[in-house]
Amino acid sequence: MKREKSICLFICLLFFSACHQVNEKEEKREQLVYYLSQEEIKQLKEGDIILRHGFGFVSNTIVKALGEDLPVSHVGMIVKNEKGEFAVIHSVSQTLSDHNGVQIQDLQNFVRDSQDSSIVIVRYKNTSEKKDFDQRKHAFRYLQKQIPFDYQFDLEDSTAFYCSELIVRILSDTYDFDAGKQIFSAYQKLDERLRLDVFRNPDFFVEIINHHQP
Repeated sequence: MKREKSICLFICLLFFSACHQVNEKEEKREQLVYYLSQEEIKQLKEGDIILRHGFGFVSNTIVKALGEDLPVSHVGMIVKNEKGEFAVIHSVSQTLSDHNGVQIQDLQNFVRDSQDSSIVIVRYKNTSEKKDFDQRKHAFRYLQKQIPFDYQFDLEDSTAFYCSELIVRILSDTYDFDAGKQIFSAYQKLDERLRLDVFRNPDFFVEIINHHQP
C-alpha cells in the first residue's frame, strides 16, 4: 500500500512538477563534470541501455518511490547519430524537457545531466551486429514519429511511451517477441511495471558499466 501511494504521487508529479521542482541547473553546477571515459566508450555498442539518476525534485521522488537497490530514475537506448557519435534516444515528460516524448541527446550530455556515479549500462543478452542495427532502426523510427510521453503508463498503448516502455517496444520490434510480457512477467501491478531494475535482470541483460559504489 505504501509503495502504491508513492507511485500515485510520482504520476501526479509528472503533471505538476513544473511548479514545484527545484532549480536543476543550479544543482548541476554544484557537481564536478561527470562523463564516461574513453575506455568506457570503447566498450559501448548501439542498442546498449543506459540508466541514470537525474537531477531535481521529480527524479529524486522517482528514486524514493521505486525504492530499488540502485537509485536510478530514467532509462534510454544508446545509438550513433548521423555523425557516427554515440547519442541516447529516450522518452521524457514535457515537465522535465523542452520537448515532450521521444528525443535524442548527445551521450556525454546525457551523462552530464546525471547525478555523479549514477550511470549503469546494460546489454540485451541475445544481441548481434544485425540486431544492433535493427534496434537502431526502430529507435530512430520512434524518434521520427515524434511519439509523445505516456502519462497513462500503459504498456498496451503504442501511441505514447514512458521511458522504459520505449526500450521494451524497441526490443519487441527487434526480436519479434512480446518483450513487455517477458521482461515484466514478474511485475503485474502498475507500481511494479514502472520499476527500472527489470533492465538488470541477469536472465535478459548483462551489465557493461556500473558507476555505483559496491
